[in-house]
Amino acid sequence: MTILHTSDGHPLYFQEYGSGSALVFVHGFAAHGGFFEAAALQLASDFRVIVPDLRGHRFSRQEGDRPTLPQLARDLNELLDHLLPDEKSCLAGWSMGALVCLESLRQEGQQRTSGLIVEDMSPRILNDDTWHFGLKGGFDAAMSERSMALMRRDWRRFSHAAAENLFARWETTSPTLRRWALQQLQTNDADTLVHLWRSLSEHHYERMLATLHLPTLIVWGKRSRLYSPAVAEFWLQQLPQGRDGGCDESGHAPHLEQPEHFSSLLREFLFTLTW
Repeated sequence: MTILHTSDGHPLYFQEYGSGSALVFVHGFAAHGGFFEAAALQLASDFRVIVPDLRGHRFSRQEGDRPTLPQLARDLNELLDHLLPDEKSCLAGWSMGALVCLESLRQEGQQRTSGLIVEDMSPRILNDDTWHFGLKGGFDAAMSERSMALMRRDWRRFSHAAAENLFARWETTSPTLRRWALQQLQTNDADTLVHLWRSLSEHHYERMLATLHLPTLIVWGKRSRLYSPAVAEFWLQQLPQGRDGGCDESGHAPHLEQPEHFSSLLREFLFTLTW
């Protein structure tokens, strides 16, 4: 791991693999860059793959961290300034990481980005009377408050439910993968992530999609426990250059559930980009 100290002095750890045009993986809520290790190793034969731990997660966590979505995006932009001052990159965000990528583009523009990859995410996670493409089950502001209360009260219980929701079927997922994913989620700090969850739930990007003039691959699990197929359809309808990357046997984490198919999808997409 390599470390960058951001402009406010916070350590940001990241890993690099391979060489060539740059692909940046941005992990989801309560996860970390290690969730992309297998995909990074597969793609490193053709690309330079950069994988940070976002602020508040794993090695980039400090006591008292209270990250917000805009802060994570600022950190990402500083990392890109540091590693790729004169180069374009393709951003690949999984779950919350996709919104970090969108916020990064909102802050800095699209001129230094060659493409975007979104993995199983909605541009707005909370449902209300005007928005029905958030988390499944009509997950709304009241349900979000109850989730944050559970995070504070019993992080282990919350993290076990979160781990189960990563996969299409928990029972048939490899025991080794299940055990590893659960262990990683349980190591988080509840107060840090409650603060981040509130920020995540307050940010909406659905109106931004039509302004994204980047080739964008929508990778989504057709058996996702978190988002319905209608969410992927919304992305594809709104994006000027959206491409469908549905994964038949995956839930919320195609890169873990169908790793070879995921890497093949990305490689094919990346070779079409103008760097």
